[in-house]
Amino acid sequence: MLPLFLILVVSASLTTAQMVQQCTCAQVQPCSRVDSGAILQCIDQCQEVAAVKTAASAILEHSPYRRHASQAGVSGDMVHKCFQQVRDRVDSLIKCYTDSVFTPGCAQGAPQMVPKRYMETFKLALFTEMNKILAQAGVQEQVLSFVKAGKKFTSCSMNCVQRATSSCRKQHNCELLLPSDNEMVQKLKVCMQSSGFGTAGVQQVCNCLSNAGAKWV
Repeated sequence: MLPLFLILVVSASLTTAQMVQQCTCAQVQPCSRVDSGAILQCIDQCQEVAAVKTAASAILEHSPYRRHASQAGVSGDMVHKCFQQVRDRVDSLIKCYTDSVFTPGCAQGAPQMVPKRYMETFKLALFTEMNKILAQAGVQEQVLSFVKAGKKFTSCSMNCVQRATSSCRKQHNCELLLPSDNEMVQKLKVCMQSSGFGTAGVQQVCNCLSNAGAKWV
């Protein structure tokens, strides 16, 4: 679950390809309001598609989207509760990372041309570093097993938040001027530590999910 939290927080697109106009701060400001509440909404949406019982409820009960979270062996309510326990820290992490990486990347004045970025290579750099952090916390196998077991839930949540955070850039066909993948990962590590997601914080999230019945398979 922790790698999911972090990828939801870090929703920038990374990797050079073509040059596009830099986003102005005014253009991306509406998307900068994404916080733990938006993440929690995505998590809840991906746990259960339909909360209202209708004549089609029998069909919906068999919808694969209703059970994204249950595939990981943990109830949607418990995932919600585990996230609530660290919600303040997630907000702190988002603010720290936004202030250190994303806010400086928009143009206050006349925008310049910047490289278009994609997320794939950043994911690789992030997962490489997260594996080290999880190994140091002694929970690498458990967390990766949870993510694997709940693959559809993880993917659904990531896509949901990424749509919210990237909509401004897509609307204006612009990008932020961002550091390299490795620099962004290192800045994320600093923000994790300052936001309470050091070894003890990582272990707390895993313990909560374990108590909720997550499958460590």
